[in-house]
Amino acid sequence: MSQILPSLERYHRPASLDEALRILHEGGASVMVLAGGVSLGMVPRRAVRGVVSIERLGLDAVEREGGTLRIGAGVTLGHLERMLAGDSPVERLLMVTVRRTATTPLRNLITAGGVIAGVGPWSDLPVALLALGADIVLNGTTVISIERFLADGPRSIAGAIISEIRMSVDGVKGGAFIKLGRNETDLAMASASVVVFDDGVQPRVRVAIGGLVSRPLRIEAVEESLTRGVIDRGALSELLGSLVTPRHDPRAEAVYRLDLAGTCVMDCFETATREASA
Repeated sequence: MSQILPSLERYHRPASLDEALRILHEGGASVMVLAGGVSLGMVPRRAVRGVVSIERLGLDAVEREGGTLRIGAGVTLGHLERMLAGDSPVERLLMVTVRRTATTPLRNLITAGGVIAGVGPWSDLPVALLALGADIVLNGTTVISIERFLADGPRSIAGAIISEIRMSVDGVKGGAFIKLGRNETDLAMASASVVVFDDGVQPRVRVAIGGLVSRPLRIEAVEESLTRGVIDRGALSELLGSLVTPRHDPRAEAVYRLDLAGTCVMDCFETATREASA
C-alpha cells in the first residue's frame, strides 16, 4: 500500500462506527475510508495520510426485514451474489447486475458501499439501485435517496461513512439490467436498468441509464414515454440526445453511446414487462 499511497502515515482499524467517524473528523480531508481497496489506484497519490478500514464495523450483512432489503456497505459483490435469492424480482435484478460486474476475483474484493462511493460512468450496481429507488444510509442514521446522492456527488459523503443500502421489494413486479461493452467483463460503454412497479393503483416504470455522463441518470421523460407506449428504439435515442450530452472516449463516440443506451433501455423494458406480466 505504501507504493500506492506514498504519503500514508496511519492505518486505522476501528471496532465501532462512532470511533471510525471520530477518526475521520479529526483527520479531515487527509483521511479516507478504506473497504475493498480496488479503487486505491484512482486516489491522488500524495493526498492521503491516513485510512480508516471498515472491515471491523459489522457492515457485512444482507438482511430482509419485512418488505425491505438491506445490504451492508462492507458486503463484497461476490458475497452479495451468493446471498441473493432468486425468488423476487428485486433480488433477481441485483443478481444479474452483480454477475455482469468485473471478474470473479474482483467481485470478491469490491464492496457494495465502495461501488456507491466511487460511482462513475462505468458503474453497474448504482444503475440498478437507481432504477429500484434505493436509499443510501450514512453513519448508520442518515438516509438519503440514491438520486440525491448521485446529484450531490462526493460532497454527499464528505466526512461520512456509507453504512447500508436499503430498498423496498414491495410493488416491484419486474426488472432488468443490461450493459454493453467490448466483452463480458469490460467497463460499460452504455447500460440501463428498468423496473416495473405496480402498487395496485397504476403500473409505472423507473429507468436508469449508465455510461452517458459521469454518473447514472434517471430520465423521467423516458419513463413517461415507455409507460404510454409511444416510443421505439430510434425515437428513444433521439429523445436521449435532446436531453443529455453524452461523453466521448476511446471506447465509444457520443452518437454511438446514444444508440447503445437506447437499445439497452428498450431491451430492459421488454424483459422487465415480460417478467411483470408472467
